[in-house]
Amino acid sequence: MSTKYDRYPEGFSFGLFSNEFAVHPTDVFNHVKEDNVNSYVLNNLGYRSDGFDEFTELLSAGCSFTFGSGVAQGRRWSSIISQNLGLRESNIGVCAWSTQAIIQNIFAYFKKYGHPKVLVCLFPDDTRSVLPSISGFVEYEDAPGQESFELTNVMLDRTNSDYLYKKKTNYSKKPHSASDVIPVELPFYYYLKYIHFLELYCKTAGIQFLWSTWDSELDSYLAKTSMNQIQKNYEYFGFSSYVPLDCSTWEWDVSSYGGGMTSDSLEKSKKLYNGCHPELRELDGDNFFIGSDVGGLVHWGSHKHAHIAESFLFNFK
Repeated sequence: MSTKYDRYPEGFSFGLFSNEFAVHPTDVFNHVKEDNVNSYVLNNLGYRSDGFDEFTELLSAGCSFTFGSGVAQGRRWSSIISQNLGLRESNIGVCAWSTQAIIQNIFAYFKKYGHPKVLVCLFPDDTRSVLPSISGFVEYEDAPGQESFELTNVMLDRTNSDYLYKKKTNYSKKPHSASDVIPVELPFYYYLKYIHFLELYCKTAGIQFLWSTWDSELDSYLAKTSMNQIQKNYEYFGFSSYVPLDCSTWEWDVSSYGGGMTSDSLEKSKKLYNGCHPELRELDGDNFFIGSDVGGLVHWGSHKHAHIAESFLFNFK
């Protein structure tokens, strides 16, 4: 008995082409499981930001690191940029979102509130993708129970520098695991394409656009692959708006090599601390090294946010 899969399913286009601005749940629990240090004040649409209107000068977008999980609102990388440039900020960071979902929400923001003067983005790793779920055919380990053709924000297996296809299974049967049948190059291709389209749009619309990624492996790859281009026209992988996050001057902070930290890595950072940003270290205590959120993935402390902001500010004209 065969199962028929409609090539043009009803209702699929709404999720794919919807350009309505996302209303995020106004419950902090959806963002941060527990935080006994920092408070989280959300606006009427559920974002950790002042209310949105047409007077926004700087729009910041990204995932939980842009939302500011584990740090005070004023310590976020985007807030530091806003304060230094004297620009009014709207922050549309959403925890766990993929680059495709983030960019779709950016365009929906443009439609509803107009263009800001500046757009800054800190995108996640390239394996997060918005993909259609096909019930009984392709399933996603981190998003079970999805209806057929429902668009799902998923995370495929991490793409590492030593990634080998021989580690993949030779055979698969329905329902297939997405990580077994979808090549890692596919989300990477769309990752760069989405950002490229956004860069072209911003250039046409007169928006100053800068972006980077918190993924250290991807950041190193973009910088290494672009070395010849940098020497010729100062472009990274064909992008004129990319901001490299070189952590060589603050590599003692172990949070620079991954999203989360542990109590062991916290103690390691304290021992390796080289006196960087001493005033911020005194003000924030342990929150300088590690995010104060608990109950899941622990995010960076204020130190890495400060360096990311400095990297962006260095690239502003």
